[in-house]
Amino acid sequence: MDRSDATHDFLLIQGTLLENKKLFLGNLNHSATKDQVREVCEPFGTVTDVIVLEGKGFGFVEFSSVEEASKAKAALDGQDFLGRPLKVDFAKPRTDRGERRPFKRF
Repeated sequence: MDRSDATHDFLLIQGTLLENKKLFLGNLNHSATKDQVREVCEPFGTVTDVIVLEGKGFGFVEFSSVEEASKAKAALDGQDFLGRPLKVDFAKPRTDRGERRPFKRF
């Protein structure tokens, strides 16, 4: 794979080029389960991890290779899944949000 043509498949973090095998799935039906998400993604490759944030409408799927993740992104973005069109993109790495202030009720 020519890395210059696939900048979205790789992340540049502190000068290091890393393969991005993890996809963000947005606009999930709030009733979607890990098993349902895994089932819709498995035709595109080996799924190594699935995270679905219950009731939040999004999750993450990690594949065993960048090529598999790219195929899944191309095929699933905009496709209907449990009555809603999926928004699929390469996941961005978590950033350190620093120390959080405690929540105060008035």
